[in-house]
Amino acid sequence: MNRTKISRIAFLLLCTILLQTGCEMGRSSFGTALPAEPLYLVTGGNFHHHNRNNALYIIDPANWQVVRRIRLPRKTFQPTIARDPSGRIWIGLGEDENLLVFSPTGRQLKKLKTCFSPISGTYFANGRAFVVCSLYGFTGQVDVFDLDTFELLKSIELVGVDPTKPDYLAIQGSGATNGKYVVVGGHMGDSTAPSYDGPLAIATIINSTTMEIEEQIILERTSLSDIFVHNDIFYIQNKNVNEYSGIEEEALLALQVPENIVTRYPLPHFAAEHGAITEQQLFSYHTTRNWSQEPYYALTQINLDTKEIESLAFGTREDRGDPERTIADISVMDMEIIKGKLILLTITPHGLTHFDPQTGKATQLLEIDNNSLDNEIVSTMLWASESE
Repeated sequence: MNRTKISRIAFLLLCTILLQTGCEMGRSSFGTALPAEPLYLVTGGNFHHHNRNNALYIIDPANWQVVRRIRLPRKTFQPTIARDPSGRIWIGLGEDENLLVFSPTGRQLKKLKTCFSPISGTYFANGRAFVVCSLYGFTGQVDVFDLDTFELLKSIELVGVDPTKPDYLAIQGSGATNGKYVVVGGHMGDSTAPSYDGPLAIATIINSTTMEIEEQIILERTSLSDIFVHNDIFYIQNKNVNEYSGIEEEALLALQVPENIVTRYPLPHFAAEHGAITEQQLFSYHTTRNWSQEPYYALTQINLDTKEIESLAFGTREDRGDPERTIADISVMDMEIIKGKLILLTITPHGLTHFDPQTGKATQLLEIDNNSLDNEIVSTMLWASESE
């Protein structure tokens, strides 16, 4: 075999390797350069279309173009997304015992065997991944993996506060970590309790070093939505706030760990459904859960240092049909602050929308096939900021 043939064979082998790795050297398999700060978006669980549109999108926020779309298993239901300190993307699959780990460019690196239905969040602390599973709806479990070896270190069972009582614990897709502790949110049912006057949320506090449950705190009249961390304090959004509950001043809770002190703060609007956080500002998206109640949709901004609260925008049913889209026309599934702008993942319109709180107007940035985004699915997004 002469030198020319050897060179050609080596070149073909190199090309084959690059194609199989998805051109990992900063480029997607489509040959488009990966943005420095990509936006990752996951859609899944669309039963009407047999889950064929389940996908991981990689989006460039500089021009709002899709860089890459990676198919996810068709059985995916309510997928969740997380990004570890190395930039790898973790996606938990519902009604399954698998969690997929992708490289920043979207190449699948690992398929981890986990507890059933790992869709309640993955949180990273102390070189470990805490994967929260909702199991079959009335209990939960946290599988802890080593981030370097992917070895399963421990499984932590999540149950009600007192297993001898007729309680059940439904794990909700909310949680957070401040590095020292991981807080997992759930809903505990105990209608036999004498003081029962509404839903009972439960915050399970796990020590990230010992991997042990340190405390479980019951939060009365609370239904958890999102949990955020600021200055080591866990801020919990309460969506059990409506015109019937009579607890309008309890829409935001602050949990201080390990002191386990809970403080409730007033918000000017009802149920806090979604949120997004910057260094000190928490944006909260609200609905009234009752079409006869005004305002129908609302947005508030909370300064977590001073606790000053500002109502930025709101819309009513009468606002619908305005030629210029307002917050009243938007059905929000998730929120992110990207380069100082409030970006909404919306069903109406389908895709990504920029909302300007100062003008109250919304502008669609990227349309996504409405077979991927509809009322039957849960979608979420995550911005890979270089400042993280």
